[in-house]
Amino acid sequence: MPIRPKTGFFIFLDEFSRLHRSEYDKYHVFTDAASKAWLKLDDATKENYNEMSRLERELYKIQIKTQT
Repeated sequence: MPIRPKTGFFIFLDEFSRLHRSEYDKYHVFTDAASKAWLKLDDATKENYNEMSRLERELYKIQIKTQT
């Protein structure tokens, strides 16, 4: 079974984690900072992440169809 695609926010969260996770000692503080960073992003940048999510969903649909 293919892995379900991520939303734009979770793609952003993966990237944010790679860049900033070592700065936070507690996970809830890290996720709070990531959420605030997401809210501060401009619409064009958010749309880039959402486009990556759409591409992942299309790939997922193809994988599901070919698997059955």
